[in-house]
Amino acid sequence: RPDHIDQFDGIPVLTPQAAIHQAIINGLEGKMVRQAITNAKGRELISELGAARLLVQLAERNSQVHSAAAPTTLKRSVQ
Repeated sequence: RPDHIDQFDGIPVLTPQAAIHQAIINGLEGKMVRQAITNAKGRELISELGAARLLVQLAERNSQVHSAAAPTTLKRSVQ
């Protein structure tokens, strides 16, 4: 998407928010994603709202991963 592309010395690059979003989608470890969000926010590369949206995306991804990995309980019949 054009709104996710920026220019650096005339070279097209992903915006920090788009790059972090891709890291979330691709399963990068949560600790690394949170660090990227903190660093980008500290350098004023993303807004507070953008950081909050990324953290929500990360939380949603983690809840989906954990719910999919949760073991199902099997009921045994007692004889």
